[in-house]
Amino acid sequence: MNSSALTALLLFTASGLAAQPSCRTSIGIPCYTIRATHTQWQALAQDPLKISKVTETNVRAVRRDGSFVAFGEMKEELLFGGLLGAKQGAQLYLAPENAIVKVNRTEHTISRREPLIWHDLPYRRSADGDSTCQTGIRHFGSDFQLNGNSTVAGVPVVKWSRADGSEDHYLAPSLDCIELKREKIKRNRLWIPIFTSRWEATSVELGEPKPELFVLPTDYKQVEDPERARLLQFLRATGGPRLPAR
Repeated sequence: MNSSALTALLLFTASGLAAQPSCRTSIGIPCYTIRATHTQWQALAQDPLKISKVTETNVRAVRRDGSFVAFGEMKEELLFGGLLGAKQGAQLYLAPENAIVKVNRTEHTISRREPLIWHDLPYRRSADGDSTCQTGIRHFGSDFQLNGNSTVAGVPVVKWSRADGSEDHYLAPSLDCIELKREKIKRNRLWIPIFTSRWEATSVELGEPKPELFVLPTDYKQVEDPERARLLQFLRATGGPRLPAR
């Protein structure tokens, strides 16, 4: 590594360390609120006119007590046609109750269940001191290569790319290697794109999230979690739950 590259790496690492937030959960996850947008294009059939476009805005937040929320508003439509569907919803983990809550704002329903699988509970995305997110990228696969660094929404990130160039992930070392941007593309045999997806954080706020992000509706119909039966069947087939420490 030449001197200029070493200097750049040291400055990048120092900037990430300087951004370390003081508000963290008991297992070391930083408190944050991330707002992002997502755009996806996909060919639905061989007919070139049947192309769908998905647009989405979402918010993710983590509280000091370990609670988290992910809220999304999505719309899917044909490029040359009408609306295919739209929905709004949220999934929360409420640490004081140790409960998974799902809110369907389109159908005005709410469900509640106990944590059953690993991703139900907060978990660390990287090891302490991992300045290039080598442990963080393992959550996405084993065929990624480090491909430089930049910033997303004002936060330093490292870029990891699949060897075939079809997928890029931008992870923030100072925020437990949370993903702040991703880009995916799939091509057919003629090298024509048949699927593209871009998700990117538009703002990152460090510290305790606003309380209203965790407020639940009181007038929604209580229903069974639509995935609970399938998850229980999966657990029976694989020998029971494997949950991280809270």
